Amino acid sequence: KFGKAAWNKAHLDRNPFRFVKPIKTPEPGTRWLNDIEVERLLAAARESNQPFLPAMIVVALATGLREQNVFKLRRSEVNFETGLITVVAKGSRYHTVEISPELEEVLKSIPDNGTDYFFVNPRTGRPFVKPDKAWVNAKRKAGISLRWHDLRHTAATKLLREIGNIYLVQAFLGHTNSSMTQRYAKIFPPQKREAVSRMWDNVKLTSNTSQTHHDTETT
Repeated sequence: KFGKAAWNKAHLDRNPFRFVKPIKTPEPGTRWLNDIEVERLLAAARESNQPFLPAMIVVALATGLREQNVFKLRRSEVNFETGLITVVAKGSRYHTVEISPELEEVLKSIPDNGTDYFFVNPRTGRPFVKPDKAWVNAKRKAGISLRWHDLRHTAATKLLREIGNIYLVQAFLGHTNSSMTQRYAKIFPPQKREAVSRMWDNVKLTSNTSQTHHDTETT
C-alpha cells in the first residue's frame, strides 16, 4: 500500500506495484473473559488511581453496551423507575437494556459531578473518549490481554451461557440481524450437548416406545 502511494507521488509512468494487492489485516478475534478473569480485572481496577474504572467495567459487563455508550453514559438515559437504560446506539438507533440489581447499586453510588454524565475525566472535565492509562495498568496487573470491546463480548457470552437463546442475546446487544450474533453460538458446544441430553428428561421416549411396540406385538 505504501509502496504504491510513494510511486504515485513520484509521478513516474509505470508503477511496478500496480498489480500488487495490499495485505489485509485480519480482524481481531472474539475474546471473552471467564468468571475468574472478570474478578481479577475488577480487583486490579479497584486498586487503580482511576475511581471510575471499576464502575465503567461493571456497566460494560452488565449491559453489553459499546465503548462510547459506556464512557458517555448520561443520567438522563437511565431510568431507575422502569429499570431501563436507553441509549443512541450504532446507526443512530435507540437501544434499551435492563438494569440489573448490581448495576443499579453501582450507578446510584456514583457521586453527582454537576453534569449529565456519570463518568467525567477529572483532567478535562469532559466524558472519557477512550480507555486511559489506568485501564492499561489494570489489564497488566490482572495478567489479561483484551480490548475494551471484549467486555461486550464477555457480556454476550455470559448471557448466552445462562439462557441459551441466541435471539435474546441479539436483542441484548442491539444487533439488527442474528448473523452478527451467531459468532457466539460456537462458544458453548458442551452446554448445547447438555441441553439436548436433558431435552426429553420428563418424557421417557425410548421406554415408552419400546413398551408400546411390545404391547402391539402381544395383541
